[in-house]
Amino acid sequence: MISLFKQRKGKFNTKKDFLYEFFATAQHEWIASDRYLRASFEEFFYKMSLENINKIYKNCDDIWFVTSSGRFSCTFQTSSTPVIIIFPELLKELKSFYPDMAHAVLAHEIGHIVNNHHKRSLDLIESQVEADNFAIELGYAKELEKFLLELPESIEKRTRLVYLSSKVFSSDNSF
Repeated sequence: MISLFKQRKGKFNTKKDFLYEFFATAQHEWIASDRYLRASFEEFFYKMSLENINKIYKNCDDIWFVTSSGRFSCTFQTSSTPVIIIFPELLKELKSFYPDMAHAVLAHEIGHIVNNHHKRSLDLIESQVEADNFAIELGYAKELEKFLLELPESIEKRTRLVYLSSKVFSSDNSF
Protein backbone atom coordinates (compact mmCIF):
# COMPACT_ATOMS: atom_id res chain seq x y z
CA MET A 1 0.00 0.00 0.00
CA ILE A 2 2.78 2.46 0.78
CA SER A 3 3.91 2.11 -2.84
CA LEU A 4 0.48 3.40 -3.92
CA PHE A 5 1.08 6.54 -1.87
CA LYS A 6 4.51 6.97 -3.42
CA GLN A 7 3.11 6.62 -6.93
CA ARG A 8 0.33 9.12 -6.31
CA LYS A 9 2.28 11.52 -4.05
CA GLY A 10 0.12 14.64 -3.96
CA LYS A 11 -2.12 13.47 -6.80
CA PHE A 12 -5.29 11.83 -5.57
CA ASN A 13 -8.02 12.17 -8.18
CA THR A 14 -10.95 11.83 -5.79
CA LYS A 15 -11.59 11.80 -2.06
CA LYS A 16 -12.89 8.27 -2.47
CA ASP A 17 -9.50 7.17 -3.89
CA PHE A 18 -7.70 8.89 -1.03
CA LEU A 19 -9.92 7.36 1.66
CA TYR A 20 -9.60 3.89 0.17
CA GLU A 21 -5.81 4.11 0.27
CA PHE A 22 -5.79 5.78 3.70
CA PHE A 23 -7.85 3.03 5.35
CA ALA A 24 -6.14 0.21 3.40
CA THR A 25 -2.69 0.91 4.87
CA ALA A 26 -1.59 -1.33 7.72
CA GLN A 27 -0.75 1.58 10.03
CA HIS A 28 -4.36 2.82 9.83
CA GLU A 29 -6.01 -0.55 10.41
CA TRP A 30 -6.78 0.49 14.02
CA ILE A 31 -8.82 3.41 12.63
CA ALA A 32 -10.54 1.42 9.88
CA SER A 33 -11.55 -1.36 12.27
CA ASP A 34 -13.36 0.95 14.71
CA ARG A 35 -16.59 2.15 13.10
CA TYR A 36 -16.75 5.33 15.18
CA LEU A 37 -13.16 6.31 14.46
CA ARG A 38 -13.53 5.45 10.80
CA ALA A 39 -16.67 7.59 10.54
CA SER A 40 -14.92 10.46 12.31
CA PHE A 41 -11.89 10.35 9.99
CA GLU A 42 -14.16 10.04 6.94
CA GLU A 43 -16.12 13.09 8.07
CA PHE A 44 -12.90 15.00 8.73
CA PHE A 45 -11.42 14.27 5.30
CA TYR A 46 -14.72 14.79 3.46
CA LYS A 47 -14.88 18.32 4.90
CA MET A 48 -11.41 18.99 3.48
CA SER A 49 -11.02 19.93 -0.18
CA LEU A 50 -9.22 17.52 -2.49
CA GLU A 51 -6.72 20.32 -3.08
CA ASN A 52 -5.88 20.40 0.65
CA ILE A 53 -5.65 16.60 0.81
CA ASN A 54 -3.16 16.69 -2.05
CA LYS A 55 -1.30 19.54 -0.34
CA ILE A 56 -0.77 17.30 2.70
CA TYR A 57 0.86 14.61 0.58
CA LYS A 58 2.85 17.00 -1.60
CA ASN A 59 6.03 16.71 0.49
CA CYS A 60 5.66 13.23 1.96
CA ASP A 61 4.84 9.70 0.91
CA ASP A 62 2.41 8.99 3.70
CA ILE A 63 1.15 10.21 7.07
CA TRP A 64 0.82 7.85 9.97
CA PHE A 65 -1.72 8.30 12.73
CA VAL A 66 -0.77 6.31 15.84
CA THR A 67 -2.04 6.16 19.40
CA SER A 68 -0.05 6.67 22.58
CA SER A 69 -0.46 8.05 26.07
CA GLY A 70 -0.25 11.79 26.63
CA ARG A 71 -2.45 14.84 26.16
CA PHE A 72 -4.40 15.41 22.90
CA SER A 73 -1.84 15.04 20.08
CA CYS A 74 1.50 15.96 18.60
CA THR A 75 3.30 15.67 15.27
CA PHE A 76 6.83 14.63 14.47
CA GLN A 77 8.66 13.69 11.31
CA THR A 78 10.69 10.57 10.61
CA SER A 79 12.99 10.56 7.57
CA SER A 80 10.11 10.94 5.12
CA THR A 81 6.95 10.11 7.03
CA PRO A 82 5.14 12.53 9.31
CA VAL A 83 3.54 10.88 12.33
CA ILE A 84 0.58 12.32 14.21
CA ILE A 85 0.26 10.80 17.64
CA ILE A 86 -3.28 10.67 18.96
CA PHE A 87 -3.50 10.56 22.73
CA PRO A 88 -6.46 9.13 24.73
CA GLU A 89 -8.28 12.45 25.25
CA LEU A 90 -8.35 13.14 21.52
CA LEU A 91 -9.24 9.53 20.74
CA LYS A 92 -12.26 9.84 23.03
CA GLU A 93 -13.28 13.10 21.30
CA LEU A 94 -12.89 11.51 17.86
CA LYS A 95 -15.32 8.75 18.88
CA SER A 96 -17.85 11.19 20.31
CA PHE A 97 -21.12 12.21 18.67
CA TYR A 98 -19.71 15.71 17.96
CA PRO A 99 -16.04 15.26 17.02
CA ASP A 100 -15.58 18.77 15.57
CA MET A 101 -13.15 19.92 18.28
CA ALA A 102 -11.07 16.78 17.67
CA HIS A 103 -11.15 17.52 13.96
CA ALA A 104 -9.82 21.01 14.69
CA VAL A 105 -6.92 19.45 16.58
CA LEU A 106 -6.22 17.07 13.67
CA ALA A 107 -6.35 19.99 11.25
CA HIS A 108 -3.87 21.87 13.45
CA GLU A 109 -1.49 18.87 13.51
CA ILE A 110 -1.76 18.48 9.74
CA GLY A 111 -0.97 22.21 9.53
CA HIS A 112 2.47 21.42 10.95
CA ILE A 113 3.00 18.97 8.08
CA VAL A 114 1.66 21.25 5.35
CA ASN A 115 3.86 24.11 6.61
CA ASN A 116 6.97 21.87 6.70
CA HIS A 117 7.73 22.74 10.32
CA HIS A 118 10.18 19.83 10.53
CA LYS A 119 12.37 21.58 7.95
CA ARG A 120 12.17 25.11 9.31
CA SER A 121 13.59 26.77 12.40
CA LEU A 122 10.62 28.52 13.93
CA ASP A 123 9.78 29.75 17.37
CA LEU A 124 7.35 27.33 19.07
CA ILE A 125 4.54 29.90 19.21
CA GLU A 126 5.09 30.88 15.58
CA SER A 127 4.78 27.24 14.47
CA GLN A 128 1.63 26.81 16.61
CA VAL A 129 0.06 29.92 15.07
CA GLU A 130 0.89 28.73 11.53
CA ALA A 131 -0.66 25.34 12.26
CA ASP A 132 -3.71 27.09 13.77
CA ASN A 133 -4.00 29.12 10.58
CA PHE A 134 -4.32 25.93 8.53
CA ALA A 135 -7.12 24.74 10.83
CA ILE A 136 -8.83 28.14 10.52
CA GLU A 137 -8.58 27.98 6.72
CA LEU A 138 -10.32 24.60 6.86
CA GLY A 139 -13.21 26.18 8.78
CA TYR A 140 -12.36 25.09 12.33
CA ALA A 141 -11.98 28.53 13.96
CA LYS A 142 -14.85 28.06 16.42
CA GLU A 143 -13.74 24.57 17.40
CA LEU A 144 -10.11 25.65 17.74
CA GLU A 145 -11.16 28.50 20.00
CA LYS A 146 -13.12 26.07 22.17
CA PHE A 147 -10.11 23.77 22.40
CA LEU A 148 -7.72 26.61 23.29
CA LEU A 149 -10.06 27.98 25.96
CA GLU A 150 -9.98 24.61 27.70
CA LEU A 151 -6.17 24.60 27.93
CA PRO A 152 -4.39 25.79 31.08
CA GLU A 153 -3.46 29.47 31.07
CA SER A 154 -0.19 30.27 29.31
CA ILE A 155 1.38 32.91 27.10
CA GLU A 156 1.17 30.47 24.20
CA LYS A 157 -2.56 29.96 24.74
CA ARG A 158 -3.26 33.71 24.91
CA THR A 159 -1.09 34.45 21.86
CA ARG A 160 -2.88 31.80 19.85
CA LEU A 161 -6.31 33.08 20.92
CA VAL A 162 -5.38 36.66 20.00
CA TYR A 163 -4.14 35.53 16.59
CA LEU A 164 -7.24 33.40 16.02
CA SER A 165 -9.54 36.32 16.90
CA SER A 166 -7.66 38.78 14.72
CA LYS A 167 -7.56 36.32 11.80
CA VAL A 168 -11.28 35.58 12.02
CA PHE A 169 -12.38 39.20 12.42
CA SER A 170 -9.99 40.55 9.77
CA SER A 171 -11.39 38.14 7.20
CA ASP A 172 -15.00 38.90 8.14
CA ASN A 173 -15.64 35.29 9.12
CA SER A 174 -18.12 34.76 11.85
CA PHE A 175 -18.05 32.22 14.61
